[in-house]
Amino acid sequence: MKIYRRKSSVDYIVIIIGILIIVLLLYLIFFNKNEYEVMEDRLVSSAKNYVSNNHITTNQEIYFSSSKLGVELTNNCSIISGVIYNGNSYIPYLSCPKYESKIINGNENVKDYISLRGNEVVVIAKGMEYYDPGYISNDIVIKAGEIGTEEGIYNLYYKTNNSNKTAMRKVIIVDDNNIKNLYPTITLKGENHVYVAQNNTYQDSGAEAFDTVDGNISNKIIIENNVNTSVVDEYKVNYVITNSRGYTNVAIRTVNVINRNSDLAISYSLNPSKLTNEDVIIKLNISGEFDYILYPDGSKGKSLEYKVMQNDIYKFKIYDIYGREVVREIMVNNIDKTVPQGSCVAELYYDRTEVKVNIDSTRKISSYDYILDNNTSGSLQTNSYVSNIIKPTLVKVKIKDILNNQKEISCNIINKSERKIVTDNNGKNCLEGLSCYIQFNYGNSSKYPFCSMSNNPNSCGGIGRNGCSITSASNAIAAMGIKSQNGSVYNPYTVWEELYQINKSSGQCNGGCSSWTRIREAIINAGLSATKEVGNINANSKSTIIAHLQKGWPIVVWADTGAFTGGRHYMTLLGVREDGYVFLSDSANKKGINKSKYNGRQYYVDTWIPYEDLISGQVKEYMLVGPPGVYEGK
Repeated sequence: MKIYRRKSSVDYIVIIIGILIIVLLLYLIFFNKNEYEVMEDRLVSSAKNYVSNNHITTNQEIYFSSSKLGVELTNNCSIISGVIYNGNSYIPYLSCPKYESKIINGNENVKDYISLRGNEVVVIAKGMEYYDPGYISNDIVIKAGEIGTEEGIYNLYYKTNNSNKTAMRKVIIVDDNNIKNLYPTITLKGENHVYVAQNNTYQDSGAEAFDTVDGNISNKIIIENNVNTSVVDEYKVNYVITNSRGYTNVAIRTVNVINRNSDLAISYSLNPSKLTNEDVIIKLNISGEFDYILYPDGSKGKSLEYKVMQNDIYKFKIYDIYGREVVREIMVNNIDKTVPQGSCVAELYYDRTEVKVNIDSTRKISSYDYILDNNTSGSLQTNSYVSNIIKPTLVKVKIKDILNNQKEISCNIINKSERKIVTDNNGKNCLEGLSCYIQFNYGNSSKYPFCSMSNNPNSCGGIGRNGCSITSASNAIAAMGIKSQNGSVYNPYTVWEELYQINKSSGQCNGGCSSWTRIREAIINAGLSATKEVGNINANSKSTIIAHLQKGWPIVVWADTGAFTGGRHYMTLLGVREDGYVFLSDSANKKGINKSKYNGRQYYVDTWIPYEDLISGQVKEYMLVGPPGVYEGK
C-alpha cells in the first residue's frame, strides 16, 4: 500500500519558480534581441518578400538597399544598409553610428597578418569613383578583383605573399541617387588626363569638394600623388575627401610622363573646294604620332574628317602621344546657302496662262519649275512660260540657282481672260486674239467675217443673208471634216453650193430658210446623222453635251432671247476644252445685229464660254450631229 504525501505550499512555489525560470530563459533566447538585430530581421523579412513577389532567382549575390526594400531605419542608421541575397541565404548589412553588421567571415588569424582599413562593406552609387582605403600588413600584399561600373556586388581580395592569408572587401554599387547624396562631391581642376615631358616639373591643378551638410570642404582634400617625372610611366593621382559623417569620395587624374622625340605636321583639304551650298568636309592630314584631336565644337576624337555647315574660322587642337599641343586654324569661305530671290506674275487669258519671273539675285538661275494648281512643267531654262491650263487658282515657280539653292515663290495672278472686241482692217468686229476671215455673202456683194477654233476659215463662219439656221448647219457639216463631191473637205461655201439646192441670189428661202427641217436635210445630204432634242439645256444635260463634243461632233442650238441674242437665233457648238468651256460659233448676218451678242455686246465671231452660260442663254432646242448610223434622227 502506497502512501501519498500531500504536497506542501513550498513544493508549489518551487514548481512555479522553475516555470518562470524556463520562460525567462526562452525569452532571453528568442526575444531579447537588441534594436539593431530587430532592424536586421526587418531587412531580411522585407528582402524575402521582395524576392518572392518579383520571382527572383539567382546564383550570384544581389544587393537590396533599405530604400528599395521600403524599410525605414532608426537610430541614424544609413540608407546604405540593406540585404545581400545569394540565392539561398539572406545576409543583413546594417550600417549605423554605433553598430555595423559583420557579414564577412574570415580567419581569426588573418588580422595577425593583414587588416583592412575602412569598412569590409562599401556601398556607393552608380557613377561614383571607388576609392580603396587600403590595408595594414607586415607582408607584401597581392590585391585581386575589379570594380565594375554597373549595379552589382564586386569582391576585392587581399592576399599576403608569405603567410598566404587573405581578407576580402565587398564593394556594392547601387543605382540610387539618395545614396550618392550621402557622399561629398569632388571635382578636378584642369584636365583629367595630363601629359608631362620627362624630367619636367609636374604642377598639380588641385580639386574642389562640397558636401550638402558640411559645405565647402576643399581644404580637407587629401592628395595622393606619386608622380615621378624622371621615369616614363602612367601615374594616378588620387584626390580623397571624407565628410563629417564618414562618407568618402575620390577623384582621379591620370598623369603620363613621356619622352619627346617627334613633331606634328598638319595640312588640310576641303571637299567640295569650290563654291557650294553643301556642307564642307575639312580633311586633316597629320604626320607624326598624334594621340587625339580637340575639335572646334569641344569634342575629342581621332577622325581626320570634320563637317562644317557655314563659313567661319575653325580651330583644331592636335595633341601628340607626348601631350604636346599644336593649334591649326582653318578658314572656310566657300559655302553659300543664300536662296535666290524673285517675284512672278501670272496673266490669265481665255485660252492660256502666261507666267513671267523677275529675278532679284545676281547669281545665275539654273532652272525654273512652273506649278499651276497641281500641274508642274518640270525644269525649264527660261524665266517665262505659257501654259494651256485655263484659269488656275494657284501659280507658283520654284527657282534654283547654279549652286542648287532654291526657293518657291507665289505669283501675283492677273485676270486678262475677258477678250475685247476689236475692229480688223476691213472694218469688221472680232474678239481679241481671233482672226477674222472674209466669206462671200451670196445675197449681195457685202463681205462678212467668220472665224474658228484653230483660226481655220474652213471650220465655221457666217454666210450672210441666207439665214442663221442654214449657216449653223453648214458650220456643223464643215466641222465634221468630210469630203465634198469634188474630193475636197467641205467648208461652209461648198456645203451651201452642193447640199442646199436653192437659188441663193434670188433669195428662194425669202432670206431665211430657218427650220430644223432644212438643217437636218443638209446634214443627211452630207451623209451624216442627227437627232433633235427638245427641252432647255440645263445641268442635267451637261454630261450628254460634253461627252458629244469631246468626240469632236458638233451641236446646232436654238436660243431664245437671253445671253446670246436679242431675238431667236441658231448657233453651233463646235468643241470643248479641258476646263469644260465650250466653243460657240455665231452665224448672224448683217441684218441680224440685234441677234448676235454675248454678255450684252455685239460681235460677229466665235468664243469660248462656260457651260453655265448655255443654261442662262435660254437654249430651248438642240440637234446632235454625228457620223453615219449614230442617230436615226427625227
